[in-house]
Amino acid sequence: MDAESTNIDQRPLHPQAEHATQNKFSILKNKLFIPLNILFIVLIVAGAGVSLFLSFQNRTTSKEKQTEKIRPTESYSYPTPLPQLKASNSSDAKGKIAFVSEGEIWTINSDGTNKKQITNDENNKFHISISSDGKKIAYGFYPKDEKKRTNEGYYVGYNSGLAIHNLDLKETKTLIPYSPIQNHYPLWSHDNKYVSVWVGNGIGSRLIDVSSGSDILNLKGSENNYVSPIVWVPKTDKVNFIENKNLIISNIDGSNKQILATEVDSLRKVHEGPNVPQPPVWSQSGRYVAFYKSGDLHLMDAINKTDVIVEKRSKDEMFSQNYPQAYPVGLSSDEAKLYLFDSAKEKDTVVLDIKTGQMQEIAKLGQSLIMSPDKENLLGRTYDTGQEIVVINLKDNSRRECNGSFDYSYYSWAGGTGYAFRYDTWSPDSKGILGYKDHGDQGLNILNVRDCSIFNLITAKNIDSGNAIWFP
Repeated sequence: MDAESTNIDQRPLHPQAEHATQNKFSILKNKLFIPLNILFIVLIVAGAGVSLFLSFQNRTTSKEKQTEKIRPTESYSYPTPLPQLKASNSSDAKGKIAFVSEGEIWTINSDGTNKKQITNDENNKFHISISSDGKKIAYGFYPKDEKKRTNEGYYVGYNSGLAIHNLDLKETKTLIPYSPIQNHYPLWSHDNKYVSVWVGNGIGSRLIDVSSGSDILNLKGSENNYVSPIVWVPKTDKVNFIENKNLIISNIDGSNKQILATEVDSLRKVHEGPNVPQPPVWSQSGRYVAFYKSGDLHLMDAINKTDVIVEKRSKDEMFSQNYPQAYPVGLSSDEAKLYLFDSAKEKDTVVLDIKTGQMQEIAKLGQSLIMSPDKENLLGRTYDTGQEIVVINLKDNSRRECNGSFDYSYYSWAGGTGYAFRYDTWSPDSKGILGYKDHGDQGLNILNVRDCSIFNLITAKNIDSGNAIWFP
């Protein structure tokens, strides 16, 4: 960090302009001895005082406005927070949304029009994932009838199957029948021909041909040797996964394996709830990949095969189960900077200059830190309460707080499953995010991140708060 940025960081966050105030009133030096004139004189003085006071206030206000224009630029600006999320009659964000209500998948335009029910059967749907061409939806499912379920699902996730719905043909195809194992987090290939799915919370991972329904790659792990989800390397026809603690690139069928790193973590064990997948996280160009080794966050240049430790895991007891100290949020559009949520730092939102290795702390935020699709904003929550939504403009580090609360995942505080799989909370045009009130019991909303206004998209109850995403 250079000297100038260091000096800026030391400035107070809430500078107070100093205004010298002078008394404009004349002091009455002569005592009033004529009782009958006291009231009359007091009224005259009071009237003059009010006139002088108003004149003084006008001059002071004018002076304040001038002072505001010449205040030094701070590294963070804090506009006055809105007292509450203000209602809007329309959504500024454009696009189409898929969501789950009463266990079924629905679609709706972002302006509230053209609401359609897509599925209707005996199964609950979850973990919906939309192909990049917007024509197919992959999802996990389990029976609505509790008597037909093979587990309760609270701490390990529901045992489930995997299906695909073709929106054009209005047909549903089962790829994995419901079975006493978890099939979670479906992820589409770039060409929409394949879907990967994480099996048994890390004891397996499958890559399936959507057309034939057959396995292209089937990784077998165990409780002593977990595997990661299978992800695609951007700009290539290769896949990437963690197997036997090796970070591997291969052809889609697993052939021609290349080991990029060893002793790599494939998942994060959680004290309550299912394991969190820890897949490799790639930059858009396919040059950089982030992963974990013993809880330490690493960043590798896959072209030059150079590997650096971005942040080491804390030795605190709370991190004894492979909780990382930091997790990647996203890279800048030019891939010169990596943005992190780093709990080891005083300000936990951090930007890493990849070329110099220097870190700069830019904000103190809470849960659910995500980057907008256009790479221009970060969205998080206030640190103290976790209730207010915070938007950080990455061009000038300015900050906007939107008072009010959207519910978030149990896992969001620790990076959650979202950072690797679902950059879908944002609208594709980066103008709005999807949010819920009371875990979906009061409907689905769209928050305009530019002015903190909120559009009530759906008022129906029982919206599944973990399963609403924008179409690409």
